[in-house]
Formats: sequence, structure tokens, C-alpha cells
Amino acid sequence: MGNNYFDGILPKSLGNLSTSVEIFYARHCGIKGIIPNEIGNLSNLIKLDIGDNKLTGRIPDILGQLRKLQRLILRVNKLQGPVFANLGDLVHLYYLDLGNNKLSQQFPKCLAPEIGNIKSMRGLYLSGNQFSGDIPSTIGQLQNLENLTLSNNRLHGPIPESFGNLISLKILDLSKNKLNGVIPKSLEKLQYLEYFNVSFNDLTGEIPNGGPFKNFMSEFFMGNRELCEGSQFKVKPCKFYLIRHHRRNTLLPSQSTPPITVKRISYYEVLNATNKFGEENLIGKGSIGSVYKGIFSDGMIAAIKIFNLGLEAQRLEIMIDVASALEYLHYGYPSPIVHCDLKPSNILLDENMVAHVADFSIAKLFIEDQRISITKMLGTIEYMAPEYGSTGLVSTMVDVYSYGIMLMETFTKKKLTDNMFVGEFTMRKWVLESFPDAIMHVVDVDLVNAAEDNIQVKESCFKLIMGLALECTIDLPKERLIAKDVLTRLKKTKT
Repeated sequence: MGNNYFDGILPKSLGNLSTSVEIFYARHCGIKGIIPNEIGNLSNLIKLDIGDNKLTGRIPDILGQLRKLQRLILRVNKLQGPVFANLGDLVHLYYLDLGNNKLSQQFPKCLAPEIGNIKSMRGLYLSGNQFSGDIPSTIGQLQNLENLTLSNNRLHGPIPESFGNLISLKILDLSKNKLNGVIPKSLEKLQYLEYFNVSFNDLTGEIPNGGPFKNFMSEFFMGNRELCEGSQFKVKPCKFYLIRHHRRNTLLPSQSTPPITVKRISYYEVLNATNKFGEENLIGKGSIGSVYKGIFSDGMIAAIKIFNLGLEAQRLEIMIDVASALEYLHYGYPSPIVHCDLKPSNILLDENMVAHVADFSIAKLFIEDQRISITKMLGTIEYMAPEYGSTGLVSTMVDVYSYGIMLMETFTKKKLTDNMFVGEFTMRKWVLESFPDAIMHVVDVDLVNAAEDNIQVKESCFKLIMGLALECTIDLPKERLIAKDVLTRLKKTKT
């Protein structure tokens, strides 16, 4: 029943279904109301997925009696209260996603002591709730756990030393909590750890510099005032750039031309200078954003602009600017230039909201129709085309793929690192499953709400944009659109 907009409730008669039912899937269906206790009659249920709906009330304790349950997904609803009792008894459960609800209590009491019993657990997602208390050390017993996401809660206390025993862990997101203490050195043993985010906590001490920590970015540690870098901590410092001069062209100079002189300022300096973007520092507010006065420790005074990307037209203009830059790179020179690392952080906006493509440090110049093979991957893996990541082959199609991913991010307001994207379920697959008839289910809700007065026209526009993004991200490079066609079609969408 997934991706069908029913706009109804789960009836009590649900419990009258055959007890042989093993899978119940009703994601993105607009379901309201509570989860009925009668669902506990489905005693052979293996997978229950009713995520991305409008469910309210508490999670019924009866779910703790579904002892064969392997996958339980209740993400993105409006569920409140504690997690149901006896969750620790679901020993076959390997995937639990309760993220982005309004659940609240001390770290689920039903999980704290017993969670170590769920040896099969591979994915545990509790982000975006109101859980508090310490993280139980018993989680460290889950040696099959690959993804642990507890971000955006109210958790405090230390990161358990026992997390060093999570030998299969690939993703650990503890960001936006109130955790304190040091980052355990035991985490250096996690050889498969690819993503580690502890930003915006109260952590102290030195960041580990061994094992996977050599590859993490500084953004994963920001917002912890007392953290310091170790001598071998190989990450780029988190920078905030103030562009002092407006440029009309959409490309910033490459390495072959004199670099733009910019003032490099840390994000924390900006926070301090604007008193955390306080109202008393607000000096102007317009249709495209707000401007804050910043007074820095060296006496420098600057205007800091925060852009509002709530309107579809603004997002579309930005992506047209980026497409124009790509077309110029690929066709504006005697030999094409491939950027190789197109991603949101390399798109800078000037005071007129014009987008500029920046950072050409790994760009490649080559003869048209030629492909270059690179032995060391230098781009950002999340935006990397399949052929670039697997074989090192570079062509202009690499940039087109990255652009398509950015286009999806821009209009869904989802990040590739969102905890909903696990394993083979990628952002592209999510969009593809909803295309074209259910495309409004993946579009950013702010844009959908803004489109209520002219919903049919807007829906057609979003279909064109997402269809374009899907064509840019086809696995086979030769089947993707070229930058010229991307720009042409995007401009037609605007009209």
C-alpha cells in the first residue's frame, strides 16, 4: 500500500487479517490517528513499516509481543510518549527506525538494560526525538550493529567506552545532544567506521587521530568548544567565507588565475560576532534573507547575510546558475574542464543571490571525448558518479551526475546522509519510487505548502525538475543528459 495517499486511519479490523501475514507496508500514505492495539493479532509479522505518515498518540505496548518482528519502521510521524515495553524481547529485530517523532523519556528504559540481547540489530535510528539521559553502555554488545543514529535528542553524559566493541559499525551520529566528556580512544579500533558525527555537544579533550579519524571532516566536530585537534588529525578546518566583492560571472577563477582574496573566519567567530544571530544584531530583513551585524574580536565589522531558501523560484534560480557554470566549464573552453567535486559546499552565493561554482583544486582539463583514469579518488564520495568511484574514469558526465544529486537535495531538502537512506535505499531510489505520480510526497513540505494555491501547475513543475534530476543520475554515463541540455530544460521549467 506504500506511496498511496489514503488520508485515513488504521482500522481496528486490521487485526482480522490472516495471522499468516508477514509484511505490512504502508509508508507515505497520509495515515492519521493512532496505531490500534489489534495490530498485535498479526503474530507472524516480520516487517511492519508505517513510516512517513501522520500517526499520533503512543506506540502501543502490544508491539512488544510480535516476537518474530525483524524490521520495525515508525519514522516521521507525530508519535509521543515512551517507547513500548518489552522492546528488548524482540530478539530477531535487526532494523528499528523511530526517528523524527515526538517520543520522550529517559533513554528508552525498555532498551537500556536489555538492548544487548538483540544481537541481530544492524540499524538503530532514534534521531529527532526528545530522549534524555545517558546512552546505555549495553549498546556496545551489538557487534552486528552497522548504523547507530541518536542525533537531535537531549542525551547527556559520556559516549560509552564500550562503543569501541561495535566492530561492524559504519555510521555513528550523536550530533545535536548534550553529551560531555571525551571522545573514547577505543573508537579508533572501528575499522569500518565511515561516518562519525558528534557536532553540537559539550565534548572536551583531544580528538582521536588514529584509525578512521584520519578521514573525518572538521564539520563532524563543530559546536564543541572544548574539543581540540590532535597533531595528526587530518581534517580541514571548518571555514566561513566572507566574499567582499560582487562578481557578475558565475565562475570563480581556477588555479590558473590569481585567487580571490577572502577573509577566512571560523563559524564560531561568526556566532560570537553576531551574538548567535541574536535579534539585537538584526539590521535588515527582506524577501531573500536576513542581514546581521557582526563585530569581530579584531574590531572588524561585517554584514552577515543568511539566505531564505523557502521559495521554489529562488532554489530554481540557484540551480540554473550552477547549470550555467557547468555548461561554461564543459563547452566554454577549447578543451572541457571537469570540476570533479561539485557539491553544495562548493556553491557560493553573492549578495544578489547569484550562485558561483568554487574550489577547482581537483578540476581536470582534457581533450574532448577523452576519459581520464584517476587512481586516487579526490572528490566527495556522496556526490561521486558510479564510474568515478569504482574505476576512476572521469568525463564531463561526472559533473552532471553530481549536479543531479544536488538538484534532488535542493527540492527535497533532504541530505544524502539522512538516516532514511540506508544500504541500497538511496536518495535517487526514493525519488524514483515516487516518480511521477507521488512526486509531491518527496518534495520539501515548505514548497508543497507554498504551492497550495496553484497545486497542479506546481506539481507539473516538480515532475519536470525531478525527472531531470533522475536523467542526470543514470548509472551509465552515456545515457545521462549533457550540461547544455540540462540548462535548456531547466530554463523551460522556469517559464
